[in-house]
Amino acid sequence: LVLFDISPDLSRGTDTDPDFYPTSKTSVSQSEPKILKPKAVLFKKDYMTSVLAERKMGWMVFFIGTSDGQLLRLSVDRNLRPTCPKVLYRASGDVKLLPQIY
Repeated sequence: LVLFDISPDLSRGTDTDPDFYPTSKTSVSQSEPKILKPKAVLFKKDYMTSVLAERKMGWMVFFIGTSDGQLLRLSVDRNLRPTCPKVLYRASGDVKLLPQIY
């Protein structure tokens, strides 16, 4: 689980495509987009299939589903330091997960 900062790059000029901004007569040279780099590697786990993130006060809480039937909770503080993951649910055998979680 890797965390990226995907906020818009405000250092670039606005898009002045003449098709969308007909009053603009000047052409602005396009700069290269910013290459995203991960802010932090939070968690390594095989078979991760889904992630839900929620912000609670100064914490981020991630709920991670795996293809081997686990539901994990991972809390991360403001300094992007994760706590120990907690297994909330573990499926046994070839049981459908969704009916049991509801």
